[in-house]
Amino acid sequence: MISWGIFSDEILDRIKSGVIVLDMGDRIRHINRYALDILQIDREQWQQRLVTELFSDLDVVRIRQVHAEESQVNIGRLEFPLAEGAVSLMAEISPLMVMGQKVGTLLIFQVYTEFCTVQKEIVHAEKMAAIASMAAGAVHEIRNPLTTVKGFLQLFERDLQKLMGMGLIQRNYSEKFMNIFPLLFSEVRKIEQILSDLVLLGSPQETNYRIIKIHDVLHSLLPKLQELALLHNVSIICELPRKNVKFFGDLNELLSVLLSLVQNSLEALEGQGGEIRLSAETTNKSLFLSVRDNGPGISKEILPVIMDPFVTTKPEHPGLGLSICQQVIERMGGHVSISSELGRGTLVHLEIPCIYEEVVNMTDIRLGLKEAAN
Repeated sequence: MISWGIFSDEILDRIKSGVIVLDMGDRIRHINRYALDILQIDREQWQQRLVTELFSDLDVVRIRQVHAEESQVNIGRLEFPLAEGAVSLMAEISPLMVMGQKVGTLLIFQVYTEFCTVQKEIVHAEKMAAIASMAAGAVHEIRNPLTTVKGFLQLFERDLQKLMGMGLIQRNYSEKFMNIFPLLFSEVRKIEQILSDLVLLGSPQETNYRIIKIHDVLHSLLPKLQELALLHNVSIICELPRKNVKFFGDLNELLSVLLSLVQNSLEALEGQGGEIRLSAETTNKSLFLSVRDNGPGISKEILPVIMDPFVTTKPEHPGLGLSICQQVIERMGGHVSISSELGRGTLVHLEIPCIYEEVVNMTDIRLGLKEAAN
């Protein structure tokens, strides 16, 4: 006789899927906390009852198949009625083995919407892995000939300057060439930056993770934001949180993410003035950072894939910045979301888990031409 006490309620209750333990007679022996919450039922009420009483549309034949073949069987979607409406589940049944002996089955399920989210994350992870592999090979193949081209350009520029100094080339002819060099080197630097971004995308660099205070991040950012506000003739408003939360991350990486998002907003405003709002809010568990602009926004066709590599609204950009930003925040255990509407601007929202907070008195800061001049 197998003792069902070997199953720890504590362990099962921490699983973020519904788990119902059945004995060999298909009677319910345990229901974990996730399942109780989703199905809105009482554990004691359903102990020792047949699982088909709980799930009226569960095919008993599929359970028998698990008993016979000792392999996992996908049930598919199950509709479970609630007090108001119903919940759609994705379920599977697996044999439950203890010391090589089959003692029952496990009915495991997730809410259908959560299941779809997990599947999308798996597909996204596989796609990113494929892109990373391709990027690593591409960087190697491009960087070597680019280095050669850059080297010859530098030699050509130097030799041309020597010939000009010796008076062996007409000045008007040589000046035409000399004026081209800055443009050529600028384009080479753009390619080098794209290659560096591809390296970051394919194999993230070593991070310097430590405990960071959000006010330290924002105050480190302010001088650069003021410079950008003056340069682009925009108003940048920083809304500082009243709670100086601490979180675990890489300060330089987070600064790069925020500057990249602000730069995206500046480019969206296209030098026509406007406003960018950088805000920070906190809860007991999370830090929420957001960058909002009142630019032209992003079309609904592009928005769902805007964080994918090589997707961009600007033809002159390779479309890697948001992918790298997402990668940095996710390494910190956080999440990135973007909302936008044509003609109404864009909001990029970062959520980062925090570990501590202290209450302080802070005032918001507005950066721009008028404010900086006062």
